[in-house]
Amino acid sequence: MPTPHYLPIPTSLRTLACDTVSRRVASVPFIRNRVRVTGDLIAAGIESLNAEATRTLAINQRTGADGRVQVDGLDRLLTGRGFPEPGTADTLSLVLKDAGIVEPVVVSDRRSHRTFRGIRLLSVWTWHIASETERSYGLQGIHSTSLCDPSVWTNLCPVCQTGTLNPVTGQRLFGIPETDFLACTHCGAKFVPSGDQFRLVSIATIRDPSWKRHLNKTRTTGDWAAIASGSASRQEMPHSRTVLAAGKKADEPGPAPFSRMKDGTLGVALKNQTYYFRGVHLHFGHGIVRNLFAKATAPVRQIISLPPYNDIRPVVKTRYAPYLDSMIGSFLFELKQNHDGFYREFLNVHGDGEYCRFRTTDRGLSEQKGIWLVVVGDHICAAGGCHGRFADTINETLGSILPATCYRDGDATSCRINALICRNRKDAGIYFHTMTGKKKISQLVREMTCLFHL
Repeated sequence: MPTPHYLPIPTSLRTLACDTVSRRVASVPFIRNRVRVTGDLIAAGIESLNAEATRTLAINQRTGADGRVQVDGLDRLLTGRGFPEPGTADTLSLVLKDAGIVEPVVVSDRRSHRTFRGIRLLSVWTWHIASETERSYGLQGIHSTSLCDPSVWTNLCPVCQTGTLNPVTGQRLFGIPETDFLACTHCGAKFVPSGDQFRLVSIATIRDPSWKRHLNKTRTTGDWAAIASGSASRQEMPHSRTVLAAGKKADEPGPAPFSRMKDGTLGVALKNQTYYFRGVHLHFGHGIVRNLFAKATAPVRQIISLPPYNDIRPVVKTRYAPYLDSMIGSFLFELKQNHDGFYREFLNVHGDGEYCRFRTTDRGLSEQKGIWLVVVGDHICAAGGCHGRFADTINETLGSILPATCYRDGDATSCRINALICRNRKDAGIYFHTMTGKKKISQLVREMTCLFHL
């Protein structure tokens, strides 16, 4: 096979790719399936895909009976670039897919008519020889200045700090005339130009209620850049100007996905039917629990013998052999204190959160079955079905996170919900709708999950 011409990845795009992987997969560098995923490996994989005319490659090359390569693969290209370890292409493909940088495709061989697994680099991550080092969008009303150049912040969305902002031309937004605007590739946030500034008019998938105060706010590109980079607090932007619709009060939230009754009951409309959810009174314990995973007492050797840890077992035995008989909690806490990100490999995605204890004594719900919602402010953040005693679901699962729950083989959903309620104790609540029938409960939960992007 001919050697492809690799066009070096722009520095800003490489940095964004590594940041995206760090936020959505694991902190770079990290080890996955015995493969060390580094910034150089991520860049090599993206450059290899970008060098293809179709931005597509099979994950593994295919050779014929004569030994000739019939279908080129990412594995061959990575080997030629200094990454010869077995399984590197498979692991990198999974990492880039989970990060939203590539999408899975099917690659076919015209000779044998067989199909193979492949990946395609998404268009927002491609570049060419005429590309500028930094992306710059020439939307009407944007003026570049030295420190407020829009390219400084369009490479990283200020809302989710994961996606990039791409130009959308001549579309109509709700309540806004047809215009050009910038839209995030990850969270769907939309920024409409207003003179030499931008106004955040909507957020599609981010459920963090703290972002309500940023809706309909107009800021300079410098201000948005500061938020995107983390150098400015999301809460403290005192000199920002608010653009409001006629008669609308400052910081007034957008329409909620439910109606709130006088007695506090929520009415959720779904397929021409309204389901009513009553609030659950919660009793909170004192304080916030941090580093809960550090209280686990099982030996490291015992933990890595479990199937969920198969991929990291060889690494632990080689790199951390002196700790095999230590308690897993103490071992991981020491790694964290030493800034060794490998400790996250043992935890689920929400396993290093801040948790609290809460329970309910509502006797009317003790034996009920049905659907529960977690609501923060005017946002539905989670939904689930309860096929047993609802009081047990709150008191023994959602409201009581154990050290073992934080690990890979624990319950990531319970960790997420407890941490969410802990962060938003004043504005969060759990609501319950009584219903019977496992199939009916599961179907309604699926519909709500799709409708509210949970």
